[in-house]
Amino acid sequence: MWARDANAARALEFLILTNVRTDAVLKAAWDQLDLDQAVWTVPLVNLKDRKHRTEGFRVPLVERAVEIVQQTRQGQISGYVFRAGPG
Repeated sequence: MWARDANAARALEFLILTNVRTDAVLKAAWDQLDLDQAVWTVPLVNLKDRKHRTEGFRVPLVERAVEIVQQTRQGQISGYVFRAGPG
């Protein structure tokens, strides 16, 4: 229970820091993140305005956003950054 709550809180903070839509945050996958460069590349398929784009959207990550992802990685249980598992 607490792990899920902490994960939800981290996801919300990450959402606020990146100003990206909730759906894209919930679908964020580990391979989309470059923590060395502090960039998240949201794939075209996860963007609402994908019909008007030709490539994914690059989101610069502030230091706190990188910290959140690193904290989440310690408890990684899926290919998604903020998924706690089924259900």
